[in-house]
Amino acid sequence: MNPENINPEKSSRVKIGTSIIVLLLAVVAIMVFTSFKPAQDENDVREVKTVSSNNAVVEKIQTVPTGFPQDLPIEASNLKEGAVTTFQSNSAKQLSLSYTSAKSVTEKYTEYKNYMTQKGYLLTEGPANSQVRAIFGAKYDANLSIAISSSNKGTLVQISYLIK
Repeated sequence: MNPENINPEKSSRVKIGTSIIVLLLAVVAIMVFTSFKPAQDENDVREVKTVSSNNAVVEKIQTVPTGFPQDLPIEASNLKEGAVTTFQSNSAKQLSLSYTSAKSVTEKYTEYKNYMTQKGYLLTEGPANSQVRAIFGAKYDANLSIAISSSNKGTLVQISYLIK
């Protein structure tokens, strides 16, 4: 191809088109890189609020949720996460948390069963040979559910307290 036969108008359009494509790729790359969030620090106590389809507001927190019974045996120093779910349709509130413990599954299960019996909960117990030991307690104004399982860091305890 002879350089004298190149149409300057066509060459200009190719340069503009190439510039637009490069600019769009740069914008997309910036959007992709800025959408990634750094991992949260374990001590970060920011709350995240979401609204689910059933009009429940969920707040994820890194502390024991306000409203848990004060005497409920919780190893707060080993807390993994907490959450407060407010159900707008019936004014119920569910407080949840999870933590790890150095105690065995059997020790934690016995501790919670004794607590719930002492506090007058009507108990329902999961199978004793299950990998996840579960105990459920009901009262007229609250339900307490506890799941206890082995984890690679000891024993995982997951608690849900529903205020009716």
